[in-house]
Amino acid sequence: MTVRHHLRADFIIFLLNIIETPPENDVQEMLPDIMINLILSFNLQFENFAENVVLEAMEQFKTAKTFTEKILLLINREGRVFEFLICSTVPYLSKLMHPNALFLHISEDPVHTLKHTPMNINPVLKMLVDLFSRPETASIFYTNDNKVLIDILVRQLSDLSAGEPIRKWYLELCRKILRNTNYPEHQHRKQDLMKIFTRIFCEETECSASDQQIVREIANEFPQIFKA
Repeated sequence: MTVRHHLRADFIIFLLNIIETPPENDVQEMLPDIMINLILSFNLQFENFAENVVLEAMEQFKTAKTFTEKILLLINREGRVFEFLICSTVPYLSKLMHPNALFLHISEDPVHTLKHTPMNINPVLKMLVDLFSRPETASIFYTNDNKVLIDILVRQLSDLSAGEPIRKWYLELCRKILRNTNYPEHQHRKQDLMKIFTRIFCEETECSASDQQIVREIANEFPQIFKA
């Protein structure tokens, strides 16, 4: 591990500590949201789970209650329109923020407030897929958190159509939750997931092929859960 790599992980730990224990002078409680935006944006650069320093930093935390609650809130609002407050009182972030407005009407993606951010993937969804890629980082979510997340997965996968690129990300998140949490113990919304998988597998469009492959792999990996 290089010194630079170590310092980057320490930076994420620093941000997480602010999220979990914000300073007393943050009377408007805005710093945690700003720090989460930075972490989500920073995480976009990592494609390899093994080299992701955000995950390395997360492994240092047994719990991250504020962080996980806010991430679940954001993914639950994914795709909706809301007013996102840009903190004009934080000068050191001013260059990252939209220059013309205090309020932006945007989709529920906080990284939209950061300039030069790749928008081909929802950073909140990517963060969740990354976190659940390892048991060590998946463990910061409580069982009830996982059940809430599965409820969101069921809703989104029920609404998404064949060919929508984001559907594969939700399917991948589903696979990670099944693999790296205690899902086999409670099997929350199992029947709903089976119906969704069956519907996807029975689609007859070419654009469904990659999603059908993920469904097939999930069924093969977890036959004890999804057996007929």
